Amino acid sequence: MSLRDLRCLLDACGPEDCYRLAQILKDDPRRGAAVLAQRAFARYRHQRQLWARWEAGFYHERKWWEQGKLLVAGVDEAGRGPLAGPVVAAAVILPRDVVLLGLDDSKTLSPAQRTRLYRRIMRCAVSVGVGIVPARRIDTVRIHVACMEAMREAVARLMPTPDVVIVDGPWAPQLRCPVVALRGGDRRSNSVRAASVVAKVLRDRLMERLHRRYPQYGFDRNKGYGTPEHRQALQRFGPCPIHRLSFVKRWGSCHYSDPHVAPGER
Repeated sequence: MSLRDLRCLLDACGPEDCYRLAQILKDDPRRGAAVLAQRAFARYRHQRQLWARWEAGFYHERKWWEQGKLLVAGVDEAGRGPLAGPVVAAAVILPRDVVLLGLDDSKTLSPAQRTRLYRRIMRCAVSVGVGIVPARRIDTVRIHVACMEAMREAVARLMPTPDVVIVDGPWAPQLRCPVVALRGGDRRSNSVRAASVVAKVLRDRLMERLHRRYPQYGFDRNKGYGTPEHRQALQRFGPCPIHRLSFVKRWGSCHYSDPHVAPGER
């Protein structure tokens, strides 16, 4: 095979194939083969790390699977901190044999990575449920209660009904099935990571649509978070119908740079 063909093959290889290819290439006398062998070894090590992380990410799910509870849902929300827009929760049941290498907490992924993983999750998931609570409801009941409502709605939309639910964070909504509140769940559970990605992608898309209705705030860029651009627009135009008035009043124009609402947060 030509080195070009071998490069294409390497890009599609799993970890064991990468290792075998690297072993072959290290004895290849052709110019450029040594560099490709080093790349193959590096990809092998990286793939092994991803596989190990993926296997470890089913630790909590596996404990329930061993008890016969096969439908384990991960739940997470996006949009707890913004000054505008809804909070969105997602619930995801993954099949036990799925492999989504590179899946991680949505905050650590680029928009392109999130979109790619979102498409794969939607294709392979047993079920996906979404709950949305708008800004006016957040103002009425407070953000914590709104997050619990969004999570309950997301779980209620799952079909089939989950046997167990794992929720990211120290608090969890009351449900009819067993619920586990897992601190750092978006770093420790594959199901919660998948829910994190789905919630983030769907909320970002919703804010991009709302930008067309209220373009002066730059929601397509800031997603409702308190960026300098957003703060300036608030000072100039005042809040619009999708702003969380309780948040705006709480921080005021001089406190919009609070780190709890920094760009890139969920």
